[in-house]
Amino acid sequence: MLPDEVKASAPLVSQVGQMIRGFMLSQALHVAAKLKVFDVLHDGPKTSHEIAAATGAQERALYRLLRFLTGVDVLCEDERGQFSCTALGALLRSDHPQSARPLAVMYGEPFLWRSSGGAACRGESCLPTCSHGFAPQ
Repeated sequence: MLPDEVKASAPLVSQVGQMIRGFMLSQALHVAAKLKVFDVLHDGPKTSHEIAAATGAQERALYRLLRFLTGVDVLCEDERGQFSCTALGALLRSDHPQSARPLAVMYGEPFLWRSSGGAACRGESCLPTCSHGFAPQ
């Protein structure tokens, strides 16, 4: 591959990587929405300790989730370690007029992702059923 081809393909490789890891973002948004993290942050920035106390979540695991969400511009963290919603995160509040919270909760539920996960099994299927119970169509 020529150097210019490598440069041109770098954005495409990044885009494919984002697609492959898309399930991680979907699940992170699902968990945060289900815990109502965005609602907790509505009245101002809070530390992971404060958010954990308000949501009943385990603080270390929650902190990792919060940091992940800062990496995708859903939350931001200040120099004092307090998290707040970005404009994207605000859309995941329950009281937002255009709330996407119900979708984030629904799309992370097992009944949806299990059926999507079964698509590969159905596609290659010589088997009467797959190990997770989906029959090929």
